[in-house]
Amino acid sequence: MILLILGLAPPPGHAQVKPGDFITPENATKVKDLVAPGVYYKVERGMTMKIVPSERIDWPPQYQRDYQADKRGRGDCFPGRLRMSFAVREYLLD
Repeated sequence: MILLILGLAPPPGHAQVKPGDFITPENATKVKDLVAPGVYYKVERGMTMKIVPSERIDWPPQYQRDYQADKRGRGDCFPGRLRMSFAVREYLLD
């Protein structure tokens, strides 16, 4: 009997949430290991979360163009923006 119960329990480390779930203070423990402590604190105190499927989000065209120009070695690819070294931009934009 105990083996049957252990076999039906979800394995540890697997998310207990799926797209479409609505997280409220009553079921906040579902996301405790998936969110930052501050977010969990807010959910416990009334914040709600709607779980949605993940999807790819592309950079806006201007940022893509600037990033590609920077990778080609063009020095002034961020006109009017904060100028920073290539290494910093590479780190921030990847």
